[in-house]
Amino acid sequence: MNCPTVRIHVVSSVIKAVSKEVSGLCSKSRPSLLGKTSKEDLQNFDLQKLCEEWQERAPIFYAFLLNTASRTNRKGTWFGSVALAGSILLNQRNREMNATAAAMGILLKSEAAEVILIL
Repeated sequence: MNCPTVRIHVVSSVIKAVSKEVSGLCSKSRPSLLGKTSKEDLQNFDLQKLCEEWQERAPIFYAFLLNTASRTNRKGTWFGSVALAGSILLNQRNREMNATAAAMGILLKSEAAEVILIL
């Protein structure tokens, strides 16, 4: 990575790989959990399941998020902050990827938000 030419090539290749992973998550043929916003899907929405999906379908994207949020890369670990940050990024890329926002909106409108805020 000390060689500028090699560094540019490696960075370019990683960016292409992440772009391909994210495009797969945003696809309509096999949508991510973030793209599923039916009543039943939102009732079963879980940030931990979202992280598990990213580990499987977008490992480089997930590793980037996990390494940004933590000093050490702890495999098998998930953070709510990682799921929330990734959800926001993916929603920015594709407005239909909004299950997290919808679930949080429902929580805020219900009394469940009071319980969460107390914890």
